[in-house]
Order: sequence, then structure tokens, then C-alpha cells
Amino acid sequence: MPGTSTVSWTVTGRTASGQQWTLDRTNRYASSDDITFAASGEVTQQLATITTNRFEAVEITDVDLTASVDPDFAQFTVDTVYARADGDWVEVGPDTPIEATAGQALGLRVDLTAYRRPPVPSSSRSTCPRTARAVPDS
Repeated sequence: MPGTSTVSWTVTGRTASGQQWTLDRTNRYASSDDITFAASGEVTQQLATITTNRFEAVEITDVDLTASVDPDFAQFTVDTVYARADGDWVEVGPDTPIEATAGQALGLRVDLTAYRRPPVPSSSRSTCPRTARAVPDS
């Protein structure tokens, strides 16, 4: 069955030392073949990664999962990314990176190419992580 799906899950557990932890995640999926298969893989992979991690034994105490499925297939691919520079939208790419300081808010515009549909422009506001470090010139 083709379609799209939104899946949200919350995993709670306890470390070997008794500390409680929680993981919240939401993701969207699209498949032109089998949306049920496409939407189910990430949560099982995350659970396996958590329980088999090499750092500390953990116990999963609860998993709460909610999913919705829409039979209409819709898929988008990032076509072009633009950033605000001196009041203008400037295309971002390998030769024209975004220069930002740690913690700086960035205005971005993204042109999405839709599967068998007209292109969709989208705007968003992102923040450069406070822990970001400079990338050395190559």
C-alpha cells in the first residue's frame, strides 16, 4: 500500500545505575510501494541500538507509539536552499556556504520538488547550534 505516514514514539527506561531516561521522536515517511514497511523500521532500529549499546546496560520500561497513515503518496526532495544575506535571498551550496556564529538564528528558504506535483517553496527559521565549531578550509 503506497502512502505517507507520521510516526511518534516515546521510549522510557532505566540505566544499569538506576537513572531514568526518555527518548521522544517523531518522523514522517513516504513510500510508493509499502508505507507500513517504510514507517516501521526506524523505531525498531532505535530500540535495538539502545539495548545493544556498548557503553551501559539499559532496560526499556515502556514504549508508546502513535502512527497515522494516508494512502496518498507524496514525497518531497530539497531542490535549492537559500539564506538571508544583507536583506537578499542567496543560494546556499558547496561553493557558497552559510557563515554563521554559534547560537545565531538563521532565516532559510527551501524550494522543494514534489513527486508529480508542482514545486513547493518553504520558509523556516533555524538556529546554529551553540556548540558549533568552525569548519577548516580544505
